[in-house]
Amino acid sequence: MTSVWSPTLLLGPSVRTFQAIEITSLIIEDDWNTALLPHGAVNATGFQMLQETRPEVRNFLTAWKSLDPYRWPGGGTQRITTEVAQMYDAARVLLDAFNRLLKKKKPDIFRNNFRRGEVYNNGTKGIICHQTPVMHWEHGDRITRFLKKVAQWSDSDGLQQIPPNYKRIPQNTGFENKTYVVTSILEEPYLMFKKT
Repeated sequence: MTSVWSPTLLLGPSVRTFQAIEITSLIIEDDWNTALLPHGAVNATGFQMLQETRPEVRNFLTAWKSLDPYRWPGGGTQRITTEVAQMYDAARVLLDAFNRLLKKKKPDIFRNNFRRGEVYNNGTKGIICHQTPVMHWEHGDRITRFLKKVAQWSDSDGLQQIPPNYKRIPQNTGFENKTYVVTSILEEPYLMFKKT
């Protein structure tokens, strides 16, 4: 599992906890930075920062460093926060869903929705927001089929992976590759040897 560190983690040993966010588009699969080990109070579970050698990450970080910090809060710095990484990742997930929709279906799937600079939804001009009952976008169900929930986080259970329809995640039942010795008292009629 890989992740992006929150910049507050690098402030010093006074930091007690951090949040590790799994990112799908800015991650790497390398060994994690052992320089973070001296911070004994940090609950480090083995995550790594960005792989700056990937062209996608390099382009994003270059654009991030060149942003005006007054217009784009947090921009113009060397590092990104977890909020920025999450927002970038969310936009990438939606973009990937649209790209898969366009590749799987005809490229002109939205031809009827955008005509002469106007937006059409279900044959009507514009997007009517006050209609009751709500009229959903005609391509909404197709797009949501491409967005898949892969995990869920809760404070009590931690990260729970959701198995995809085509692949089963091995469950740890605690009984694999172990030998159990069961001891009991041989007492009729509860426990007896089988007579052959």
